Amino acid sequence: MGKLFLLATAFIITAVAHPVVMHAQKDVIPKGGYSSPLDPEVDVRPMHVGGVIGFGPTVQSGEFLTDKCDCPAFKDGSGINVLFGGLIDYGISKRVTIGATLVYDYRTLNAGYSEIETVNLKKQGSSEIMKIPVPFHHTTTSTFSFITAQPFLNLFFGKHFFVRTGIGLSFNIGSSLRHEKELTQTEAILPDGERVNLVIDRDKFPNTISDTKAIIQDTEFPKMSGVQLSGNFSTGVEIKAGKKMTITPVLQFGIPLTDLSTSGTNFRLRSTLFFLEVRYLLE
Repeated sequence: MGKLFLLATAFIITAVAHPVVMHAQKDVIPKGGYSSPLDPEVDVRPMHVGGVIGFGPTVQSGEFLTDKCDCPAFKDGSGINVLFGGLIDYGISKRVTIGATLVYDYRTLNAGYSEIETVNLKKQGSSEIMKIPVPFHHTTTSTFSFITAQPFLNLFFGKHFFVRTGIGLSFNIGSSLRHEKELTQTEAILPDGERVNLVIDRDKFPNTISDTKAIIQDTEFPKMSGVQLSGNFSTGVEIKAGKKMTITPVLQFGIPLTDLSTSGTNFRLRSTLFFLEVRYLLE
């Protein structure tokens, strides 16, 4: 009887222990995931790869000079910033991921000012030279192209919302600058009361577009720096778009740490970008 009791007891213990072992094997942490004794749910943040596209406004700080005329500096310019490229993101803990983006970064800048210039006029059949004030408007249209690498760190609050900090390293691969000068007044009254028509002096400005506008400069942007450094701060939210895909809208603020060109004073471009990142989960 004692032997039967021992056998029955051993059978019951084996039957109870077996499902526990099977349950433990079923709930092992998936590859790339993390668990916590305080949070029994599995929070998976393994490696992702994907693409990114972004756009937003860019604003000039400081001032820059063109180098084909003795003109005042340009400031308070603005433009757009467009970029696209790839990304990689790897989870190092439940709340922290690290990664990097590599993008083609294209920026434009438009700036201008108006000024009054003193112009010398000489009437036909007279040797007298008269000086009259004439208003002109100067405009520049510039473009900048970079290849930008940005390592970053994401800190998650909850499972989806995160803040990001990163350093942008931008390599200049091309630029352009077009400086135009426009006559904004086509008539003037001379000191003797005579009314005359005004046009751009084609001898002085051979690249004349019309009677009132001339191209002063159409070249690469002068004295560009080869490498730009910036600090970037972002916030975003991950949105599931399938079993392995996420779509992540991101708002980024870029703060330049170096001057864009030495042709001027503290000439930099700040940007505010809206990103859309598409990520694919690697097994």
